[in-house]
Amino acid sequence: MAATYTSGYQIRIITTGEEAGSWGTNTNENWERVEDAIGGSVVINIASPPSGSTWTSGSRTLEWLQQDTAASGTTGTSPVGGGRARCVVFADSGDVGADAIVQIRGNTNSDLPDRFFYVKNSLSASRSINFDLNGTDYELKNGKTAILYTSATAKGPSSQIAANSVNNIFDNMQSSSVDVGNINVTSNTVSTTNTDGDLTFDLNGAGTVKMAAHTTPSANNTYDLGSSGLKWKDAFFQGTITGNVTGDVTGTATTATNVTVSDESSDTTCFPLFATAATGDLPPKSGTNLTFNSNTGILTATGFAGNLTGNVTGNVTGHADIEAGTKMFFYNNDEPTGWSFVTGLDDKLLMVTETKTDGGSPLGGSSSWTISGLTIGGTALTAAQMPRHKHVIYMDQRRWDGSSGAYGINNTQPSSSGSADFDTRPEGGSAAGDPTDASVGNGDTHTHTASFGSAWRPECSRVICCERD
Repeated sequence: MAATYTSGYQIRIITTGEEAGSWGTNTNENWERVEDAIGGSVVINIASPPSGSTWTSGSRTLEWLQQDTAASGTTGTSPVGGGRARCVVFADSGDVGADAIVQIRGNTNSDLPDRFFYVKNSLSASRSINFDLNGTDYELKNGKTAILYTSATAKGPSSQIAANSVNNIFDNMQSSSVDVGNINVTSNTVSTTNTDGDLTFDLNGAGTVKMAAHTTPSANNTYDLGSSGLKWKDAFFQGTITGNVTGDVTGTATTATNVTVSDESSDTTCFPLFATAATGDLPPKSGTNLTFNSNTGILTATGFAGNLTGNVTGNVTGHADIEAGTKMFFYNNDEPTGWSFVTGLDDKLLMVTETKTDGGSPLGGSSSWTISGLTIGGTALTAAQMPRHKHVIYMDQRRWDGSSGAYGINNTQPSSSGSADFDTRPEGGSAAGDPTDASVGNGDTHTHTASFGSAWRPECSRVICCERD
């Protein structure tokens, strides 16, 4: 009778009466095949497979056969019994050029076995492997491990296991606790069926949950980041936060391009913000020596340096930083705020002195002084400038008989014939001469005396003297 084998692991079927009364070689081989299926492991070079299996480089397909007559055992570089090994690692001796296909077959390429095995993809160049049972393929990413099971027929009332399917037992796996080194999600969803819906990442030590791709919610404007009771501690961003933030933002921001401001005019003590450099990402600062009263609009500071350019509109109240006790004159009718009126300086003139110690005191320690250097120039009068006046002229008459007599200038000459001499002289003169006045004076200049009474005043404008408080 021809020998028959199971389709999955090629266990030889002993028929009724076969090898009766003896243990037999076939039975020993069956146990060896069972051992391969339970604990055997093998590495298969897909481009140089064991005898019976074939590699087609054009389609990059390995037809992986498990022959009925294959010897037991999984040792060696290309063991023919590797088809039934529990753990199979697929490798290559160089890049096969693209993703590979492994067709899982039984004794022939039309024999579709039921298998259960651990498999790892160790191909080079990050190539994937698509496992095929003439139906739905299963893709195993490069460097990954899976527990696969195959089914040639549909199983279950609703074909929960599809015919000619390759399945991963870890699909939709449930476990109360899984301790793994790395988790690779080849599908699109990580979900939880916990009643409270929480998915907790509990990291040991100072580890972090890292995202190597963009992170977005599955629905727009639906899910929160954090909650009112569970807040994120610190957040670090590089780039732009796009969109409007609704609600209140509390806490601090390291760098902000714009902030929303509103008109508020009631706080009496506000602190303007400033930065320590003209540009850059800098923290805002304030100072207790610079305040602003938003109710009155008054800005208060302890000092100001630099020039004030332009016109100051409105009234300037308060005072400049002038030392207390300083005296100044003001063209006002009242002292300014911060100043006190100084008495005792009524009806006084100002004198500039080059002696500092004389400043702030009356001249010579007294309240009076003399006007000096005032001169009225001398003037020689001309004839036209003289007052209009007359001089008296006297004549002495001598008659022919030698007698004489005095006559005024209006006296008439005697009518008697004969000659007479007339001598003329000025009043007080003695010599005869022309009837002219005698010369008096030298024509010198002369001066006039000027005096100033207490009522003398030059034109002036009045000021008051005040002292800085």
